[in-house]
Amino acid sequence: MSRWISGVVMVLAVVLGFVYASDIVLQSIVALMGVVLLVEIFVIAKRPALERLVGVLFYLFIVAADWQATTQASEILRKSFFYEGLPFLFFGLFVVAFLLQLKRKADFNEKIFGFLYFFGMVFYVSFAICMLIKLAQGPSRIFLAAIMILNFGADTGGYVVGKACGKHKIAPSLSPKKTWEGLLGGIVFSVILSVAGMYYLSEYHFQNQPPQNVFVFLMAALLGVFLTFTGLFGDLFQSMVKRHFGVKDSGNIIPGHGGLWDRLDSLLFSAPLFFVGIYLVDLINKAVK
Repeated sequence: MSRWISGVVMVLAVVLGFVYASDIVLQSIVALMGVVLLVEIFVIAKRPALERLVGVLFYLFIVAADWQATTQASEILRKSFFYEGLPFLFFGLFVVAFLLQLKRKADFNEKIFGFLYFFGMVFYVSFAICMLIKLAQGPSRIFLAAIMILNFGADTGGYVVGKACGKHKIAPSLSPKKTWEGLLGGIVFSVILSVAGMYYLSEYHFQNQPPQNVFVFLMAALLGVFLTFTGLFGDLFQSMVKRHFGVKDSGNIIPGHGGLWDRLDSLLFSAPLFFVGIYLVDLINKAVK
C-alpha cells in the first residue's frame, strides 16, 4: 500500500511542479534532487561525512557554473567573486578529494577505486542534472515532462511484458527480473510515446506547424529505442554498484520504492541522450522545411 501511496504522491508533485512552479523553483528542485542522489551514492559506498560534503560542493559548483552560462543571471555572476574564483575552487576541491583518498586506510588499489568512484559519480550526476536543468525553464519544460513520460513508458512496458512472458534474462547476476522480452515491450511503448509526443510537442516547439518530413518521425522513433537502451544501462549500472557494496536499495527516502536513485537511475543515463536527440530533431526539421 505504501508503494502505491508514494507513487500517487510523486505523480501529483510532478504535475503540480510543472504547472505552477516558476522556472527558478523548478530548476532548484531538480538541482536539489542531484544533492540527494549524490548523498545516497556516497552513503552506499560508506564514504565519510567530509567526503560526502566535498562531493556535494563539487557538484553544486559544476551545476552553478553551467547554470550561470545559460541564464540571464550570467552577467551578474560574472562580476562576482564566485565566477572569478571558480577555477581556484575547483582545483581546491580536487586537491581535498585527492587527499581524502590518500588518507583512507586501504591498499593502493582501493584508494584508486575510491578516487575514480568519487569523481565518476560526481560527474555522472552533474552531467545529467545539468541537462535536466536546461529543460526545466520556459517552454522547454514540456521536454522535461516528455523525457519523464518516455522513461515511465519504457519502464511500464518492460514490466508488463516482462511479467507476462519474460523468459530470457538479460543480466541475471545484476538484475534477475530484466528480460529480453521486457526490453522489447519497453521499446514498443517508448517508440509509440515518442512518435505521438513528437506530433503533440510540435504545437509548442514548431510554432503550430507539425513536422512534415517522415524522417523527423523516424528520428523520434529511434530516440525512443535509444532511450530504452540507455535507461536499461542506467538500471544495470545502478544494480552493479549496489551489488558491489551489498545493498538492496539506494536509500529509504521514498516509502515502498527505496531511494531517489532507485527511481531515477534510468533517467540519469537517458537525459543527455534525450537532450542531444531533441536538438538533432529540431535541426533536421528546420533543414527540410
